[in-house]
Amino acid sequence: MMIDWADLFRQVGRPVLPPAPLPEGLVLTAAANDGVPAPLSVMVAGRNSTEAKLVAEAALNEWANDDRSERWRHDDFTFYGPGGIGLARRREVYQNLVIQPFRAAFAKRRVEKDMLFCEGNYCAACGRFWGEHVGTWVGQVATQRRVSLRFGMHWRVEEGRVREAWAIFDFPGFLKQLGKDFYDIARYAKVFKFSCSFAALNMAEGIVWKWSPHLWQDFKASWAITPPCWSMGRSTISHQAGFVVTRDLPATRKREVSNGSRWAKAGYRESVEGPEGPGGPADTEPFLSIASRCQPPGIAHLTVFFEGTANTIEPLSTQIGLFFNLTDAFDVSGGTLGGAPISQPRKMAFDGCGVTDGFCGTICAKGLRRQCAAVRRQVDSLVAELASSCQTPPALRVNAVGLSRGGVACLYLAQALADLHMSTCELSLLLFDPVPGDLLTVAQLDLFRLSNTSACCDVSTCQCLARVLALYPYEPLPAIACHAPVLCHYPEHCLVEEEVTPGCHQGALQVHGLQGPRLDFDSALSFLRIRRWLMECGTPLDQRHLDCTVSVKTLEDFCLRKCNQEARRNRASVRSSHSAHSYWGATIARRQISAEEEAYLNQHHKLLSNAVSREDSEWILEIQREAKNLCFEHDPRHGQTCSAGDACPKEHLDTFQEDLAERLDTARRAWEEALLRRRQKEEEGRSSLQPSTAPSSRTLRASCTPHICEDLPVPPGIFEVPWYYDERWFRRATAARLISSASFLACSALWACTPRLRRYREMHPDTRPVFASDMGERFARMLASFRTPAVLCVEKPYLEGFVDGFAKSAAGDFVLLAVNGGDAPLSTDLQRRIGALPGLKACFAMNLHKPSDGRFFPLPVGLPHHCDGLHRGRLRGSGDAELLIERVRRCAAAWEARDRRLLVTPMQASRLRTRYIEALTQPEFSQLVHVVTSPSRLDFPDFLSLLSQHRAVLSPPGRGHDCYRTWQALAVGTVPLVVQDPLFDERLYEIAKLPVIPFPENLTPDSLQALLERLVNPDPWQRCVETTYWADIWRLHLQDQSQG
Repeated sequence: MMIDWADLFRQVGRPVLPPAPLPEGLVLTAAANDGVPAPLSVMVAGRNSTEAKLVAEAALNEWANDDRSERWRHDDFTFYGPGGIGLARRREVYQNLVIQPFRAAFAKRRVEKDMLFCEGNYCAACGRFWGEHVGTWVGQVATQRRVSLRFGMHWRVEEGRVREAWAIFDFPGFLKQLGKDFYDIARYAKVFKFSCSFAALNMAEGIVWKWSPHLWQDFKASWAITPPCWSMGRSTISHQAGFVVTRDLPATRKREVSNGSRWAKAGYRESVEGPEGPGGPADTEPFLSIASRCQPPGIAHLTVFFEGTANTIEPLSTQIGLFFNLTDAFDVSGGTLGGAPISQPRKMAFDGCGVTDGFCGTICAKGLRRQCAAVRRQVDSLVAELASSCQTPPALRVNAVGLSRGGVACLYLAQALADLHMSTCELSLLLFDPVPGDLLTVAQLDLFRLSNTSACCDVSTCQCLARVLALYPYEPLPAIACHAPVLCHYPEHCLVEEEVTPGCHQGALQVHGLQGPRLDFDSALSFLRIRRWLMECGTPLDQRHLDCTVSVKTLEDFCLRKCNQEARRNRASVRSSHSAHSYWGATIARRQISAEEEAYLNQHHKLLSNAVSREDSEWILEIQREAKNLCFEHDPRHGQTCSAGDACPKEHLDTFQEDLAERLDTARRAWEEALLRRRQKEEEGRSSLQPSTAPSSRTLRASCTPHICEDLPVPPGIFEVPWYYDERWFRRATAARLISSASFLACSALWACTPRLRRYREMHPDTRPVFASDMGERFARMLASFRTPAVLCVEKPYLEGFVDGFAKSAAGDFVLLAVNGGDAPLSTDLQRRIGALPGLKACFAMNLHKPSDGRFFPLPVGLPHHCDGLHRGRLRGSGDAELLIERVRRCAAAWEARDRRLLVTPMQASRLRTRYIEALTQPEFSQLVHVVTSPSRLDFPDFLSLLSQHRAVLSPPGRGHDCYRTWQALAVGTVPLVVQDPLFDERLYEIAKLPVIPFPENLTPDSLQALLERLVNPDPWQRCVETTYWADIWRLHLQDQSQG
């Protein structure tokens, strides 16, 4: 049996699909008086089931083909469709509003009939439609997936044509294939109001009173009867004759959506807001990839909006108020605690401090702390509700959006929530031009830290701050306006995005700029960026309340076109700002670029272009940290001291402190990049005066190897993808201390000619050997030209073709590193082929099968590609993973004082790991083992902290023999217990003296206890996780062989 769930939920006020273009809810029986075939067939008119079946098959196939089959439809044809499609009368309406939208949304359609049979002139069929989802249908945006749609259909055939048709579709199953839960969407949809005429109210009173007087009293107590001139709810007016019945909810900003169907004519109207904004513009952003918002864990529990100084939420002043109205949540701005289930999102909004606190609010930002205190009370209440609702409550998700002084309020909110741990509350901030309202000189002379700048610029102590997006318009205002924004100091674990955007302060957040036909570029671009951030952070938005005449797709196309035009404009601009990282502040600048240089305005421009550019793009709009006042010669961590001493006019930083060292490195890189750009422009100017036919190449430091040649192979079809690393990556990778595939690659001689890690996935398997062979042949020729032994690094998926190409040319002596490209082992057969290469002195490989050649040695997989920017953890910057590991190791207890139990962390399932977990969770191991099963996946900081609390951790293999956990544990001073596999080279674990745990079948409490008692402090083998340790080994192999 199939039920029309879409129409059922629409009738009870919880619509899942957007309103159909046709009337919904009316389904009638056959408009015929021709009897039924049972129980008395003599009462039935004559029927031709054979002819009816041919007509029904043609009508069904019409959904799959592209032909116009109007000859099969009666002149008075009626189609009774399910919820989301509606009732279609007349052939033209059916063709244009039912068949054509379905055909446009699905390509390569076909019909799969489970059954089709007729009884007289009535036919029925059930089966599936198959097709590629390439367009929007019933509000569901194209996913490019191959999907199926279950259907049930009936037809009444009259005079050889279909007179009436009925259809029902399995929408829950269809949405499940799109990654959505139909019933969860209905569950979290909310009915804010319905209204009906007083006559209908009298009818309801009579029915309900007769059935249950107590129920009618409860109904009247929870629903308010109001005059026809107004109804409850701010900015909500009901213009209907008769009285109005309105749900007695707290005042909330919402706009009633009129329904033009037959229900409105009958005096009944609905006002519903769902979690996906039924009927709103479809989300067509090419870069937006988020989990379905119908999942409760992904929805923000509380979203807070802070307006600018002189702005109000209502009437609307800026897009802050607009997004507050768009947020589909329960309004608790009045300070209401509770009043809604914990599963229902909440929202709060505050007018600007100049509106609420007058002159003092305008000048001194008075009132911001009071607003944050109100939010803190709401947070404490929600945390308590979560704790009482479940045994292991999830973290409370709080999003805050602020403009100008409202951005400063967001920073104050982070300070107010600083004592909450990430496991209790997860805070995300969007700061749009956070302006403290101080002159630059006032902040610089603030010795007692009494100014707003000094008070708000440091939120590094906030434990629960998870994500920050700071947007800074680049157009400056006069200095007397006190509109210099602040760049803050955030926690190390926080994901920080700082972008410069077009526009001037709140002029880039105007509401009228979203209404056609004259769109404002700055406001439209800000709208898309804020909207994307809110959706990524789980704030539910209802697009039906958006009073603009364009769709999101139109806004995207308009902004992309304007961004491209703006990027071609050659003009520079500078705006000063406060900075927590420098006494002299920072600069928000627009770079001046050459006519032939191609660059994006900012990260948002690149995302709108749907382009995959080089990893370290240089934006036209950028934040330039002040570097000219730092002395780069003074770096105590490297033993460098400025010769001028105290007489040096520049600032000296104590680089033994981590944050100061990071500031110095950031400033030095920015300064070097600026000098490099200037030098390149000078060289381009000289080369334009003296044209040369020599191929161009970038000039690197003398210590670097030659950069990529112009004729190196590039796989076809991916010319827009950066295929090789640049010098900036090289500097970052060589600065990494801990082992990883990226740090190994940086130690090789031809790193600049080696494809980026994991790029092999983007190549077709048939073309990969050809590419690798060409690469191997060129490597051999380049190595021969060096005339000195070298280290080469190749990912294992390239090795088959690489060996064939490398063997074609004579090369010098080399050591080969075969790093991971997947978890496949380096088999004996491939070892034999590599061993035959001329000049091979040694081969170090990850997941190495036990070798028969003495030149092969095991290589650890090390850590994930933390220095390559590919780490899976939620970390800010590419080097923070290594800093985090060092910090965890430094803060951990001594190894002897740690937990003696064996730690078992959450792991991706494999047969061996499952067997270990089944064995170690038995009661007899309870005193020896600490098994962590919840959550199923730990954040990287939590994972490292957990490792550092134990002496030992179980580290069985996953898909490969070696795994990251082994070396992460060793890096934080924890002993990993590994599993011995006779197929693989055991010397890898012998180097680090790693103990071996028996297989699950042979593991007993006594044997495990004996193993744990034999463990020793792993500090002496810390060198095994350092890149220099392995680089010295490679160097020894090259030196010994070359000397011999």
